[in-house]
Amino acid sequence: MRDVNTDSWLEIASLGRMRGLHGEIFAVGSQLPEWYTALAVVRIRLAGGIWFGSSPDAAAADLKIVEARLYSGRLALRFEGIDTAEAARPLVNGTVFLSRAARPPAPDGEIWLSDLVGCRVEDVRTGRDVGRVTGWQDFAGPAVTLEVTPAHGGPPALVPYVRAI
Repeated sequence: MRDVNTDSWLEIASLGRMRGLHGEIFAVGSQLPEWYTALAVVRIRLAGGIWFGSSPDAAAADLKIVEARLYSGRLALRFEGIDTAEAARPLVNGTVFLSRAARPPAPDGEIWLSDLVGCRVEDVRTGRDVGRVTGWQDFAGPAVTLEVTPAHGGPPALVPYVRAI
């Protein structure tokens, strides 16, 4: 199986359980429903780590999100060609990815957290190099925590993201 280079793909939603009989799947994502349906194509990494639609001779399948809506306050997604619960079952607990090249621009005054990965972090009081941003934790709340890997080794530190810093 060909692996997909995840450096060029951005995680945009985590899939949960199925909703109903027509292929909808609950998801956790940080965008409004209409943002998802405006995307050209996405790919899904299944819970077992392989890419949906991939085979030894083919790359992962490109999917279109044809419906995204709130159902009882939760995001529900439906993908083109996935019209039954049976067809949606393999996608449960998968992760939805968007090509970095296809990502829409960030809204004015906003940033994409993925753009912070690789940025240098320094202590503003001393100018000392703390490390580099290697990831983030977003629990769908108002706060985001950056994962900063120290410049000289050691376990990553968790730093609250604040626009001013």
